[in-house]
Amino acid sequence: MAATVTEDPSGGTTAPPTSAGRRALAMVAEVNRTKRPEHDIVLRCLILGTVVLGVLAVVAAGAAPLLETLLVLLLLPVGFIWSHRQRRSSNLTAKGIISVLVILVLWRFFGDVRGIGNVDDARLPLTVMFLEIQVLHAFDLPQRRDLMFTLTSSLALVALALAGGPPTWVAVVVAAYVVLLAVSLNRCQRSVDAEWVEGAERALRAGPGAAARPDEAASSWSRLVPPIGLQLTAIVLLAGLVFASVPLRSDASLGGLPISFGASGPQTPEGSSRVGGDLPFGDSDGEGAREFDPVEYFGFAERVDPRAVGELSDTPILQVRTNRPRPLRGVVFDLYDDGVWGRSAEEPAPVQGLPVRLDAPRSSLSETTRVTQTIELLRPTPNLIFSAADPVEVWTAAQSATPWDDGTVTTLIEMDVGTIYSVVSEVDVTAREQLRSQPFDYAASVPTALDRWTQLPDTVPQRVHDLAAQLMASAPRQTPYSIAETMQDYIGEEIRYSLDGPITPEDADPADHILFDSQVGWCEPIATSMVVMLRSVGIPARFVTGFQPGERQILSGQYIVRASNAHAWVEVFVPNHGWVAFDPTGVTTPVLDPEGDGAQILLADLARWVGERLPDDPVTYVWIIGGLLVLGAAARTLRERLRRAALRRAGPWAGLVARLRSDGLDPPESDTPAEVAERAQRALPHLDQDALAQLVRYEETRRYTTDEVDRTEADRALSRL
Repeated sequence: MAATVTEDPSGGTTAPPTSAGRRALAMVAEVNRTKRPEHDIVLRCLILGTVVLGVLAVVAAGAAPLLETLLVLLLLPVGFIWSHRQRRSSNLTAKGIISVLVILVLWRFFGDVRGIGNVDDARLPLTVMFLEIQVLHAFDLPQRRDLMFTLTSSLALVALALAGGPPTWVAVVVAAYVVLLAVSLNRCQRSVDAEWVEGAERALRAGPGAAARPDEAASSWSRLVPPIGLQLTAIVLLAGLVFASVPLRSDASLGGLPISFGASGPQTPEGSSRVGGDLPFGDSDGEGAREFDPVEYFGFAERVDPRAVGELSDTPILQVRTNRPRPLRGVVFDLYDDGVWGRSAEEPAPVQGLPVRLDAPRSSLSETTRVTQTIELLRPTPNLIFSAADPVEVWTAAQSATPWDDGTVTTLIEMDVGTIYSVVSEVDVTAREQLRSQPFDYAASVPTALDRWTQLPDTVPQRVHDLAAQLMASAPRQTPYSIAETMQDYIGEEIRYSLDGPITPEDADPADHILFDSQVGWCEPIATSMVVMLRSVGIPARFVTGFQPGERQILSGQYIVRASNAHAWVEVFVPNHGWVAFDPTGVTTPVLDPEGDGAQILLADLARWVGERLPDDPVTYVWIIGGLLVLGAAARTLRERLRRAALRRAGPWAGLVARLRSDGLDPPESDTPAEVAERAQRALPHLDQDALAQLVRYEETRRYTTDEVDRTEADRALSRL
């Protein structure tokens, strides 16, 4: 007997199942059958354009391999075209191949992230995985829900691009992406509406009263298209949530090491490369005779008087891209005389090269990490190379730098607006416990090379020496690092950091005055007090001026350093390691943490900010919870009223169909009202049967007669459902 041939729901034919294997295959085919293929070509094109912009965003941000991304951009249109042509087919073979490839992609991803120590390093494999999934899914987009999945998943690419610290102009690509995303969602809503109207018109054409009242069909079945502004707001909120949840990083798009002369071009002033010269921020002799300028910091000169103070402005000075924010060291001072800091270093000869290679001052016991900084000048600065300690490579357009033996690095070129230079530093990240364990092996006699760092004048009052000895005795360990921590903690507890502190008298020692008289002051006298006390007990220490890391720009990933970020801190010599930074003001303490902080997550920062401001009183939480419950009940009531109002606007029968669909029952459009009610009674026996019957009578009267129809009772019946 010849085998019977059955019609495939997708349009083809299949042989009848004759074995368990064939029956299983038929079940799989039925599950994967495309029930509602999406025919809207415009919608597909809009979604393709949106996804392509998401891919371009990660390319522009330098967050994905270029060649692999170009291949993705070539394959995406191919996949969308294939999906459109195969939208009515179950596509079993393609789905099987795609499933295998997805497993391989995941296998590769987990292999790439194996052994990675932090989430930042997983960013590139994660981006590549999302790109590959986008391509594979592009070959299986028969239905609208599949298109919506690939559209939504493209948000992850944009979030990865933004969190990776892209150049500012990438915001243009992202803005275009957001606009096209909103247009795509709007088109999708219109496609849904068109589907409703088409079904309604087919149902109306089946009845004799159809031609008489087409206006009621439109008012019953068409729904208001949500405003594009509302969709755009939802997209921005969702993208913001994803972005706030992704760990931020500022070095993803560092690329090479940029260098550039300033706007005035290459210049080599004759004479000295000592700090200052004819440039701003102080005179070459350090006398400070110039009038105070809120954009200039007197600490960038050959001499600094901690008694001087002036409130600096928020004018941007530097723009820094770095993979680890650290204080930017400018000038190092060793001489302390009559309350004024000076420098005794002999001026060295400039070193040539690209890069200029500097000696690393760390010992083999120190644990270090490479930190790259690319600095662009937004204002003229002194002839200083600002960098995290300790610089080992300096990249400048002049191919020259002057490294001083005290840690200061200068240059002979004019540091004008637009000048760009890069520095690679070996930053010490040795664990605190290891630093605390280093012995006090220069207590009796300081090596000759360190004599300059323990020098103190006779004018330092005795009570400063006495306090230093007391703090040294109270330290948990008699080691330089532990003693320095004790002094830093004491200053942090006893001295308040403020720019409004009293001016130190000319005849007073700044360290003595702030420790015993004012107990309030700015960074220069606070740092001076710690250096003086450390030197008093024989621990080499030095006074350093520079900049705080600045404020991170979320989209660009760069740090804007302002004039008000000028700062002074302390460096202590730890045996067997080298110079270690301390900040007794506490301003830069978080970024000086040897263990380092994890990647910044904006959502975690917000949660921490909220947590710090939550009240401790339990009664307050009772009121908060009660208020939230009341608001929740009000929101639920409002939502229910809005839902009912929408159903009333759509018409009683359209409202019933929407109600059934929300419960998982999707009656065919060819069903009569009685058949719809019969399906509902079987699948949803809990529904109000009287209300259902009332709605059936209303719809049958409206469809199949020319009688006037009163919606009042039907609307009431719908409300009961």
